[in-house]
Parts: sequence; structure tokens; C-alpha cells
Amino acid sequence: MSAATAYEREMTKKVLWKLDCHILPPLALLWLANFIDRSNIGNARIAGLERDANLHGNQFNVVLTVFYASYLLIELPSNWILKRMGPNRWLPIIVCVWGIVTTLTGLVHNFGGLLAIRIFLGFCEGGLLPGMVLYLSTLYKRHELQLRVGIFYASASLSGAFGGLLATAISKMEGVGGLAGWRWIFILEGMATILLAGVAAIFLPETLATAKFFTEEERTFAVQRFRSDHVAASVTDVLKERSSPSLSEKQDESRLEETPQPFTPAPVDQEEEQFEWREIKR
Repeated sequence: MSAATAYEREMTKKVLWKLDCHILPPLALLWLANFIDRSNIGNARIAGLERDANLHGNQFNVVLTVFYASYLLIELPSNWILKRMGPNRWLPIIVCVWGIVTTLTGLVHNFGGLLAIRIFLGFCEGGLLPGMVLYLSTLYKRHELQLRVGIFYASASLSGAFGGLLATAISKMEGVGGLAGWRWIFILEGMATILLAGVAAIFLPETLATAKFFTEEERTFAVQRFRSDHVAASVTDVLKERSSPSLSEKQDESRLEETPQPFTPAPVDQEEEQFEWREIKR
């Protein structure tokens, strides 16, 4: 093994370890909160929501359905905004807003109020998954994405594991502050989500070049290794490249004919380091 290859492997391990430790836990917590806040209405129903809100017939089912309608409608527009604001700002914003909406759910008194609050909740939560996937695609190489997406996606299973237990414990606050137990489920879980939004705002960097947890050497290496995988200058170009099988095949053939060269990270100018989101905004 050459010295250059050994250096590249060692630096790759360091970069991936730091990315995994600083990026995946906050995203996993946000995704967990996403599932808990959308499904806690079922636990609240058991605790008396349907009775106190005077829901009749299929009104509860309508409340569940409108959430997914707004959830689907917002996914693409949300990523459009994310490209312009940056993921380190937009993701915490939508998480904070849906935390507020979840908290306000504990104050509804009728079908109309619950219907409106669930529509707004869908608009807020719908942008999280596509936003996180797009965000990760600017930090990791393409072949590294599957495992990372799987890791934070698996955190949703935890919501089923202890979401019900948590709601049961909170519902025992029946009468505290003159509020029903099911109202406290929304209030406390919504407040926890708002706190998670603050954590995400602190820890999530906008780009590899602005990640404070890297040393200067690691930052330069991380940017260069990402560029070596994403030859295209923007996410749009990358998507076009992936959607063209013939082009990909030609590129694979040309790569096979190339003689492998040792990887040597070059100094990166600060202006060039910011290419990811600036280029996406065009």
C-alpha cells in the first residue's frame, strides 16, 4: 500500500466518523420527533380527544387524512426554499414551527380547530425527509448515502417502541393546570420538538466547508473527496447525470481505462468551498 493510499484511507475514516457523529444523531432525533408528533393523535384519542373535541362519525378519519394531503403538497416547495436558505437554517425552522403547531394542538376544542391544526402540521412536517436526504447528498459520496439514510430512517421505529409508553405516562397528568391528559401529550411533546430544533440549529453545518468540527486539513480533504465523486458542479447536474444511463455507462467505461492516481488534497479557496448551495440556487 502506497503512502498516498494509506493517507487517503486514514483521512476518509476521520472525515466519515466526524460526519456520522455530528450529523446523523441530530437528524435521527428530528425524524423520530417527526413520527411521534404525527402519530400522537392516536394516543390522544385513547386519552379522550375524540370525546372532548365532540368528534362524530368519520370526522377523526378526515382529520388523519388531511395531514397527509398537505404533507405531500409541501415536499417539493420545501426543498426549493431549502436550496435558497440553506439546510442549517430551513430544517430547524420547519421543525420549530411544527413543534409550535403540535403544542397548539393541545388547545383545540372542536373539529374545525383540529382539522386546521393538522393541515398546518402536514405542511410543516412534509419538508423534513426530502430536505434531510438532499442535505446528506451534499455531505457524503453517493455510495455512502444508503447506509446513512437507513440509519436515521430506522430511528422512526423507536417512536412505535416508546411513543405509546410516553403518551401513557403524560396522560396521567389529567387535571394538572385544569387540562385534560391528552392535551398535555401534545403540549409536552411539542415543546420537546422545539428544543430539538434549537439543537439542530446549533450543530448542523451548512456545508462541508463551514463544518466547525473539522480541522483545516480534514475540511480540505472532505471538500476535495466530495468533488471527486460529484464531478458536476451542482445538484441539478448530478441528477441529470444519474438520469442518463447511456452517459453513466460511457463514464464508467472511460473510468476503467484511466490509470488510478493517488489522491492528494489541494488547497481549497474559501470562495470555491461554498459551491454547493450557491450553485443550487441558480
